[in-house]
Amino acid sequence: MKLTFIRHSITNVDPNVSPLLWGLTDEGVSLSKKLAQSKYVKDVEVLYSSLQLKSLETAILIAKELKIPIRTNDNLTEVTSFTRGFIENYEDSSKLFHLDKITRINEGESKVCLLYTSPSPR
Repeated sequence: MKLTFIRHSITNVDPNVSPLLWGLTDEGVSLSKKLAQSKYVKDVEVLYSSLQLKSLETAILIAKELKIPIRTNDNLTEVTSFTRGFIENYEDSSKLFHLDKITRINEGESKVCLLYTSPSPR
């Protein structure tokens, strides 16, 4: 079995709308369609997507072209500070995070998570 990760395409960021509801830009739609016709996804048998609109739109465009199913799971979501909205006091939160006064910023990744998911320094 081969596992392929696909990030959602270019997002239409609108600070007046929840990040969960951000869709794709026209360019993002075009790039998703282009990816669907590429060699990189030709052997994909099923797509898994979060319930975030940008991810669903990307998955639908690819799945439609490949004629494959999409499975969604709410646990497949960004684990970043922006997933739950913009942070007005990000600098203060960041400072507290790096001083070990708080363990997460806006329920995002902890330092332990970052250590195990970040690439090794070269």
